[in-house]
Amino acid sequence: ELVDRLKAAGIRARGDFSDNSPGWKFANWEMKGVPLRIEIGPKDMENNQCVAVCRHDREKTFLSLDELEACIPAAVDDSNALAELLNGFLEGLDETNRVLFMGRYWYSYAIDDLAAQMGLTQKAVYMRLHKTRERLRAYLAERGYRV
Repeated sequence: ELVDRLKAAGIRARGDFSDNSPGWKFANWEMKGVPLRIEIGPKDMENNQCVAVCRHDREKTFLSLDELEACIPAAVDDSNALAELLNGFLEGLDETNRVLFMGRYWYSYAIDDLAAQMGLTQKAVYMRLHKTRERLRAYLAERGYRV
């Protein structure tokens, strides 16, 4: 019923009603990149509430089930803001570092393949990726995102 309510409000939603443990479910959806996870159990139902967990900072917020549809768009807007920040960060990179970063973390290319493609040593690729990750971490922290 809750999933149907969210969909009716124009929010993409899926329910995980499998018998897997909560930890397994959380990890599974985290790996899929879901920006907002809604946790709801029997006690939450009794209290007419749920827990919303934002992926970018793992902050947990208790929400009333009666007001859920009104609260979710704000959380999704936060995810859109993070996407805009990431795009801004990527635009600020030089072309080589941007290609390496996207190749490794978006397309999952192997380090040796990236090195060959870019005419770099594997060690140079490792170092560039490490420095870029550190810059991203600092960039997000300056803007209030905990990494």
